[in-house]
Amino acid sequence: MTFSEAYALFGPDTIAISEALGIPEHEADRLINAEMERIHEEKGKSSRSDYQREYRKANKERLIELRNRHNARIRAELREIRARRPA
Repeated sequence: MTFSEAYALFGPDTIAISEALGIPEHEADRLINAEMERIHEEKGKSSRSDYQREYRKANKERLIELRNRHNARIRAELREIRARRPA
């Protein structure tokens, strides 16, 4: 079995790949890291991050409002918790 076959079969599982190839686990980890780096460089900027960037740009005001509401809710919950806490 080659590393490519093992990686396709087991994904980034160092133990399974090391057992399948009969190599030490740290060597399998090094090979996995190299493969993941190669995949990352091959893809370049992912379309998902481009999509997220465009979405955030287009919905900036809405996202700020949602974040502010979330923060206000969390602050209110913390005030309630502190009020119930004995002095």
